[in-house]
Amino acid sequence: MKNSKIDLFEPLLQRISQVKEVDSLKRNAMIIAEIRSTIKKLVDLYEGTSFDDEQLEIEYYKSIRPKFYAMLIFYSELYNLEKAVQFLDSIGIKSYYADELKLIDVFFNRNQFCYQYYRLNATELDQLYFLMGSKIQSHLIPAVPELVPDSGTSTSYLFSKFIAYENLRIELQTRADILVPQDKPEAPANQDDPITWTGDSINLVELAFGIYLTGQLNNGDISLSRVVRWLEQQLNIRIGLPHRRFDEIIRRKRISATKFIDLMKEALLKKMSGG
Repeated sequence: MKNSKIDLFEPLLQRISQVKEVDSLKRNAMIIAEIRSTIKKLVDLYEGTSFDDEQLEIEYYKSIRPKFYAMLIFYSELYNLEKAVQFLDSIGIKSYYADELKLIDVFFNRNQFCYQYYRLNATELDQLYFLMGSKIQSHLIPAVPELVPDSGTSTSYLFSKFIAYENLRIELQTRADILVPQDKPEAPANQDDPITWTGDSINLVELAFGIYLTGQLNNGDISLSRVVRWLEQQLNIRIGLPHRRFDEIIRRKRISATKFIDLMKEALLKKMSGG
């Protein structure tokens, strides 16, 4: 069953979005259970027998598997995080978040070579990194001490952690900013009526990610959470936690993952052509 086109990821995102539990610890526990159940189906589907060709095996361990394990790592970290801070005051929580962010930075620094390989979407070492049971021995193969029997290749597991910790970093930065909100700048004496975003908030999320990922503010030296908070303050709108809203963008990819940007492009081209 190596050529299956069965999509397990989209239904998983749908089920996660339908978890309505208010208590965050219970909610994360329910989500973790959903992810574990889906991972079992994934492993049964892809890993029950040997792969028919190397490229499919590489695609699985490089692109498919890490998405699921990244979600498991992310929500497990989130569960432990919320459990650790539940009895702390706002100062203690902010300090805890800062310590966690430092640990994330240490992780990325320690795995800098593989992280750059991941960020660049490089392919030169795929056979070394993403084939199970590879007989090639190399110092370029990362040593991952916490690997468990079902972790796949060591680099596949690292890719999962890269995805998870990138999202966790955004989550921590956002929560820290919410704890101590930045003061709004004082309005000029003769200020016109305030400008308010009246479109769908998900469109502004799409715009915020575009601004952040292309480094349009502060020469790119700014966190996503600060970009979001700035847009909220300037446009009198509440966006919420960016990574959760980004999940909404991912879920609509069958229509268009960049629906709002596509709409702007169409309007600009129409204007340029004299329409």
